[in-house]
Amino acid sequence: AVPPFDSDPTIVYYEAVYLFQTKYVAKILEYSIAKNTLKEFDSTIGFTQRLSLIVSNNYIFCLKPKTVSNTTEDHLLVSYRRMKFAYAKFPILNLHRGFLIRYTVDDEVIIAVNHDGNLANMYVSDKSGIYYVLVIDRTTIPQDLSWPTVAFKRLPSMPGAYIATQLSNDGTLRRITKISYNKGGTWHRIKSSNNNDSGKVLNCTPPSCSLHLKFSSDPFDKFYSSSSSPGLIIGFGNWGNYLGQRSLSMHISYDGGYTWKTAPFGDGFTVLDHGSVIVTANYDALASRTFIYFSCNGGMDWMKLKFSNEKIIIVTLIAEPGFTSLFVTIYGKRYSGEWILARLNFTGVLNGKCQSSDYEIWIPKDPYSYSNCTLGKVLSYQIRKPESCCYNGQNFVRSKTLTTCPCSVEDFECNYGFKGTIPNCSVVTVDRQECDNGTYFYTSKYRKVPDNQCKNGIESQMLAKQRYWCNSAFSPTPKSVGSNTGLAVGLPVLAVVLVIAVVLSYKYRRSKCTFA
Repeated sequence: AVPPFDSDPTIVYYEAVYLFQTKYVAKILEYSIAKNTLKEFDSTIGFTQRLSLIVSNNYIFCLKPKTVSNTTEDHLLVSYRRMKFAYAKFPILNLHRGFLIRYTVDDEVIIAVNHDGNLANMYVSDKSGIYYVLVIDRTTIPQDLSWPTVAFKRLPSMPGAYIATQLSNDGTLRRITKISYNKGGTWHRIKSSNNNDSGKVLNCTPPSCSLHLKFSSDPFDKFYSSSSSPGLIIGFGNWGNYLGQRSLSMHISYDGGYTWKTAPFGDGFTVLDHGSVIVTANYDALASRTFIYFSCNGGMDWMKLKFSNEKIIIVTLIAEPGFTSLFVTIYGKRYSGEWILARLNFTGVLNGKCQSSDYEIWIPKDPYSYSNCTLGKVLSYQIRKPESCCYNGQNFVRSKTLTTCPCSVEDFECNYGFKGTIPNCSVVTVDRQECDNGTYFYTSKYRKVPDNQCKNGIESQMLAKQRYWCNSAFSPTPKSVGSNTGLAVGLPVLAVVLVIAVVLSYKYRRSKCTFA
């Protein structure tokens, strides 16, 4: 069970695995410990692909083979709010694909679909999790068989923002980092800092030159963006034409990724006190490490802190969950090989607890838009002034206000079955059940961006349904290229898969597909 999405907190969802016609298949069951009841979750779907069950927030996912004997055409099934399963529908009919469920937040599903080779397309669903539209294509997939990953992240510190690394389509196969402030509606190259890590002025202006960051969906990635630190983004990358053109250094943004500062550090870091303190160490220079560095003004200045009288090889820096405390744990070892833990309290090196004069109001917004509205609302956060080197305290509660906006064109995206950029959405061929026995169908060309809270304005005009002929936008039988598929989870939440089987030898189903 996933509270609060399951009313019965004692429910367990699991797969019962059967041998059927020489193939292992599964049925999804739900058992209530409190009621001592066992039933099939959705008896209408029959057998599913074993080891494909994922339960996350409002959604349950599994794979359904076309036939029991043919598992090369698996389809993704989705249940929203524990209702019956429905087939997920994508604006592409080629079934050469593996699935990586990336996020299930804001009443939407963000999923990577591996259509071909080492690239994936990112799709976002409507509230039901059934109908998907393209967010960005050609995102890169690091080759890691033990953990399917994709270079795409949601930025919790900047509402509505995504960041992705995309393979260029000019034949050079270069990796380019881009950012979106409107949930993938438009993408932009990232402006580099004005100076490099040694202070030299850079002549780097998009689109020919920009900032490129290294990250993936790995939860242990050296990348930071948290809702506890509005506006703060930290990552490692380089300026130039593409990722990897130069050696990587630390880059810090305090306004949601629009402007950046470069820091002279080449590896790991952690964040304390709701983002007010950044702690780092040069792990790449392992000899004679008796110092760490910290900044309490957003990376403008760095202070050197001696934490040991002996030489220590620092392995990692660990902050307490939530990044809200002032304690950091140094995990390392002496040159004798003995492992050590050192816990540091940063309270004494800061200028006391913050007062009301140490705070200011920050309004996150799309820097490429003239409006202050983001996802149909104006958000304002209380944040500490960068020059105030005081601390918030672990129990600090950040004040936040929200005001809804009238709906405008920016609050909508192309609906399922359409492609392009608002307002130029054109019909594409998709699988439409409405056309099974008909000649036309009714639908809206646009849909509201997920989690958008705008009201009135042009909402009724944008969501008005129109009539379209089926022969221009319908394919009754999606064509498969006969490639294996797989379902994997890359969620920043706990996902539990419980399987009853004769033999349990793999956590995830493996195949030749990158995501399997």
